[in-house]
Amino acid sequence: MNSAHLPAPPVLARLFSTRGCLTLALAGAVSVGILCWMPIASGGVRAGLVGSGALAVAAAIAALRHRPRVLAAFAALVLLLCTGVATTRNRKVDTAALRTQITLELRDHLGVAYTWGGENRRGIDCSGLPRNALRGAAIKQAITHLNGRLAIVAVDQWWHDSSAAALGEGYRNNTSFLFEADSIIAADDSTLQPGDFAITANGVHAVCYLGDHHWIHASPDAGKVIEVNARNTNDGWFKVPVKMMRWRVLENDHDSFDRSTGRTAENSPEDSDSPWFHGERKLPCVISPASGENGRCPSARHACDSRDEERPT
Repeated sequence: MNSAHLPAPPVLARLFSTRGCLTLALAGAVSVGILCWMPIASGGVRAGLVGSGALAVAAAIAALRHRPRVLAAFAALVLLLCTGVATTRNRKVDTAALRTQITLELRDHLGVAYTWGGENRRGIDCSGLPRNALRGAAIKQAITHLNGRLAIVAVDQWWHDSSAAALGEGYRNNTSFLFEADSIIAADDSTLQPGDFAITANGVHAVCYLGDHHWIHASPDAGKVIEVNARNTNDGWFKVPVKMMRWRVLENDHDSFDRSTGRTAENSPEDSDSPWFHGERKLPCVISPASGENGRCPSARHACDSRDEERPT
């Protein structure tokens, strides 16, 4: 018998049947749903999401292989989406609208439980809060303003995780250094805009600015996301040295003016003369009275120096 005409093994025949393909598509979709539901989004979770999504799409296409019109419509939709992103990827961003949306996204997280490594409304940490707010705002603005550039920003923010320390170092050229302050309480916030954020000098915590002296952060001490008035607070995170940062997508010219030195800081803040940026970038950790394991803010995903210092209160 000609081997080219041998029947497929029963298992493969069932797997590649229409019912088998639909089952695989459903399994992939369920996996995507479960992984999206999880608050912690590690690199493995992201890879699992991509793999499960690809499986679901591939299985669905296989199940519809006998319906060319449906496949043609799907291909046209994908082509239209890709073309739309490609042709609008250099479109100017409405920074005022994006800032407003980021502020709404930040406030929408109020009361969400603090979860180390969390990045959604089922649990979030200090660095996940500004990133998730930007991502959500960018997705909505990309759709309503037909802006492919913001779609790319949203995908980039989702795929590339970053700690508070990394955000304070201009991680992947996504953030710009504004100025240094002895503390959030002592800072002149008239130079800040909603959507900007502060990173503690040792890079273990992030606090986002809402405007009118109000800030928001995922507090390991409170165990949830809280809003704080910097003019009336005893929150210890507001009493430590900080670096003020801004998302580069919120800058029209992508140049950040350093108000403390009077010069433009186009690159990441480690290029400044600040003593906070040096050598191997190892800085003392901060001990918070109720910040979890070993007293460290769990958002310090990058290793800190082993020399712990007590946080001023």
